[in-house]
Amino acid sequence: MLGEVAVDTGTTITHLPNDFYIVFHYIFRSEVGDILVVEDPVGDFDTCYRSDQEGREEYFPIVKLYFDSKSSDLMVFLAHDQVVTLIGDQYCLAFKG
Repeated sequence: MLGEVAVDTGTTITHLPNDFYIVFHYIFRSEVGDILVVEDPVGDFDTCYRSDQEGREEYFPIVKLYFDSKSSDLMVFLAHDQVVTLIGDQYCLAFKG
């Protein structure tokens, strides 16, 4: 598999190189905006948000991972349930460094 990358988008947590994760994590938090970060209910995540108690849908950004270039042939598109995971009444960023 020389020169190829396998991406498992079916796992609960996507692991990234730590230096990349640090940047990703701060950009993600800034894109989410004014939803307050809360303590992780299980201890595995560093970015969690309480679901809206009034039933409004939260906004979480779509994530596009590009490999080698900005070609759609080398892109993985991750939607809501691949970006955050719901634990009880909290959404947690499903990435780790």
